[in-house]
Amino acid sequence: MTAQPTPQRLRYHKAIGSRATGEWWLEQKGDELTTHVTQELEGIQSGGNGGGGVGRKKCLIPDCLGFAVCSDSHCVRHADDAARSAYFQWVCANRNLLSLHGVEVDADLIAAVFRPPIVSGNKVCISVSFSGARISGPIEFKDLIFDQFELTGATIGGQLHINRCTFKEGLLATHVDLQEGAQPSFVKCRFLGGADFSHSLGNGFAFTDCSMSRKFRADGIATGQLVFVDSRFRGNIEIRHAKVGAGIHFENCEIKALLDTRGTHCHNFIATGNDLFSANQIGPLLAEGLCDFSRTRFRAGLDIDVDCSDLRLSGAQFEKGGQVSSRRGSVYLDKVRAKGRLRVSGAINSDVRPAILSLKNADAGSMTFAHVDLTWCVFYGAHGLSNAVLEMPSVRFAQSPPRSTVRRCIADEFVWRQRCQEWPGWNLVGLYRDEVSWKGRLIVTTKVELPALLPSQVASVYRELRHSLESKSNRSAANDFYYGEMEMRRLSEETGRFERVLLNAYRLASGYGLRAWRALVILCVILAIASLAMSIGGFTHDDAAFRRALVFSMKAAIPGLELRTETELTILGDWIEISLHVVGPVLIALAILAVRARIRR
Repeated sequence: MTAQPTPQRLRYHKAIGSRATGEWWLEQKGDELTTHVTQELEGIQSGGNGGGGVGRKKCLIPDCLGFAVCSDSHCVRHADDAARSAYFQWVCANRNLLSLHGVEVDADLIAAVFRPPIVSGNKVCISVSFSGARISGPIEFKDLIFDQFELTGATIGGQLHINRCTFKEGLLATHVDLQEGAQPSFVKCRFLGGADFSHSLGNGFAFTDCSMSRKFRADGIATGQLVFVDSRFRGNIEIRHAKVGAGIHFENCEIKALLDTRGTHCHNFIATGNDLFSANQIGPLLAEGLCDFSRTRFRAGLDIDVDCSDLRLSGAQFEKGGQVSSRRGSVYLDKVRAKGRLRVSGAINSDVRPAILSLKNADAGSMTFAHVDLTWCVFYGAHGLSNAVLEMPSVRFAQSPPRSTVRRCIADEFVWRQRCQEWPGWNLVGLYRDEVSWKGRLIVTTKVELPALLPSQVASVYRELRHSLESKSNRSAANDFYYGEMEMRRLSEETGRFERVLLNAYRLASGYGLRAWRALVILCVILAIASLAMSIGGFTHDDAAFRRALVFSMKAAIPGLELRTETELTILGDWIEISLHVVGPVLIALAILAVRARIRR
């Protein structure tokens, strides 16, 4: 019995994406070559022909892996001129596939193939397959019209430029292996059929000013980058469970269908200046660095779900609202326009909250915030803050420093207090101020990130945030913002002297009607002083005890209690009694008001 030769795996490609794997190889058994493909995409599809396809005869040249398609049992590269010409005539006459399967391709071979009868004018008369070929650049296809173009399993080792070409029945480029320095570029190309680059690996692909009429797929790729500039998509874009090292870039593109990036992992995801018509879901997407959707227009209600260190939506437009979910990192929302309600949130079941860092010139009134950190967010300059929805207590604010009234604060107040340098402890790590002058002093900073603000401007921000919470009947949470508003009014140089005196007294007496203990402590101190004064010189008899004076002072201070005394009062005693009749009820009322403010809904 003759021993069967051991199969060999040749030109083996394996792309490991994010929860996706694709393998392609040629298997030689004797003088036959068989193509093998396996692919897995978690949650979406799995399949392939790992067991092997139909075997084809190998070229007679020992080291060549091309299919023997010519009459002399050679591949297109190694056939003589007569056999090659006969093959070209045959495939054109029968409209068969021009096979360069497994062939070593260079610029000279391309020049020999892409001429009459294969090319008539600028039209390639038949479909072309470079499946499994090894392409050595530089090679350029220019101003050609292809029926179908296949690069499945090809190894590209040099520059491949495809300019102003049309692919009528699509481009199939799955399992392509891009060697170092190779990055196929498509410029001003039209894809009338689909384009599939799934499970490819290597440097990546670039598309500039291209038009795609049907679906574009790049599922499970493991490439360096994927770049689209000034391109138009009428079909769905599917980049699922991919792993792109440098990043995915969409710049100034028009996308009229869906953009599906489920399970994709990349370093950066840049989608700036785009126009998305129908996309309603982006993500879940994991980016180690930046996710940038700046200046992008979302025409449909959209759900963005990303896990990245830096999410930028500067100048983005949400015409029908939507939801933006970021699991960590920083979020920039400056100049965002939202015509519908836009919910900005972090992960619900996580202690890590994304930090909102900018709302400058944004439609904050159309936004809902939940499970986010607003510690470093400067609100001044945002529009419609009184209509913003803050889902307390899941929203985190900065806390006042030790040895001051415990309350929630906004970064705007920290900016102003740090600038003035008169309140030790009011330092928030990560905040920087503009160059400003205050009370004749020039404050110079090393980094410009935040605006110079006046206390009255900070007070207006606190007022709008307070109105937002009060409109949702969340009065207890609004108390902190009311306290901040009153503090900024008190410290503002625009506030008149008399009003400032009243505000200082109000703050000292009851913390602006929010700190009951202050009113009670002051009342107890006043009662003690009044009792001591009464025991010394408040009664006409000199033998009045302190206990008796204390009872008298309490009755005088507490409204509704009847004063019964048989001892006449001195002039000092009369004035003390009158003062207690005035001060006592006021302090008691402030204490009751503060308690009510804390416990009311």
